[in-house]
Amino acid sequence: MLPKKSVDSLPDKPGVYYFKDRHGRIIYIGKAKSLRDRVRSYTYPHYRHSSRTRQLIRKTKSVEYTLCGSELEALLLESRLIKENLPDYNIIQRRFRNYPFIKITLNEEFPRVFATWEIEIDGAKYFGPFSKWEQAEEIVAIIHKLFPIRWCDGNKLSIKKNPCLKYEVKKCSGPCMGKIKSSEYKKIINNVIMLFNGKKEKIIQNMERDMKKASDMLQFEKALIIRDRIKLIRETIFRHQFQVNAVDNNNLVAIYPSKDKGSVMLFFIRKGRLVNQTEILVRDGIDIAKMIFDNIKQIFFDRNRNESKVITKFDIDAMNIISRWLYRHRNDQSFVHIKKRNNSYKAIEKFTIEVMNIIDNMLYNNSVSTLGMKDF
Repeated sequence: MLPKKSVDSLPDKPGVYYFKDRHGRIIYIGKAKSLRDRVRSYTYPHYRHSSRTRQLIRKTKSVEYTLCGSELEALLLESRLIKENLPDYNIIQRRFRNYPFIKITLNEEFPRVFATWEIEIDGAKYFGPFSKWEQAEEIVAIIHKLFPIRWCDGNKLSIKKNPCLKYEVKKCSGPCMGKIKSSEYKKIINNVIMLFNGKKEKIIQNMERDMKKASDMLQFEKALIIRDRIKLIRETIFRHQFQVNAVDNNNLVAIYPSKDKGSVMLFFIRKGRLVNQTEILVRDGIDIAKMIFDNIKQIFFDRNRNESKVITKFDIDAMNIISRWLYRHRNDQSFVHIKKRNNSYKAIEKFTIEVMNIIDNMLYNNSVSTLGMKDF
């Protein structure tokens, strides 16, 4: 049974808790916004629990925990520890669940678009994750229907003398036959990326400009093909919701109040990975703006930053957790998205001010002294 003394001594803070059996072996791992409230719920009358939970409670002889600074940190730690320890009562989360992505091979002269299970640091762009393989493949099929991108496999094109059927029916622009320049082909790929990013009006404007250019040059057949493709894009966009998250677009600072009075938590997420998490306690004498400026510079702007080129299953799992967490909190007004600018100092300064403004508003709404802007 759960020892009452252990339960009562748990803190009212986020974290991960471990139930251990009489041999000291971890048999269950869970997360909680409040460790005390969550674990205490196991001591409620048995009729509220399933038979499996009652069995777990009977086998539990001790409870241990790890404090976390936030719900997100607890989610990531729980997932990793379950996969490392394989507790008997964590069945579903013990397995690495694969999520499909859509890959655009921007590292190739004539990029391809296809569904994949793997993410690599290879210069390609990845969109997702998707809940099902079928969903990712359906979107790839729609992309091929809308845009004349190549269907053939392989990162290098083999030059052909005779056109394939896809080219004959206007579903491929024929890069393998030299029918399209690399620069023109990449304009098509840019339209695909804009479609994923939800910029449908921009795509149509680009294509209408190309249609007019073709018409002015008396290339009427090309203009008609573009016109038909614009119509198809409009019809498809009306039926489907196109706004898919790009993994490498997840570069942001998320700011949330901490459970400690007068404190906030800062999450630095780079290319979908939680790189750093910092709790800032507001008190006199601390140059908070400089601390934030230095973190943003080091994490998002330093070229010499050491970054692993290998993405493990644990990384993929964490990226999926972060993506879903960001989606759940998409309406929060506490994200500062980091986009690189030519003048990096001005850009870092701008992002620092945005973060400081959010912190000021949070602390003001909680009746805590606001932060000074210091040198910014």
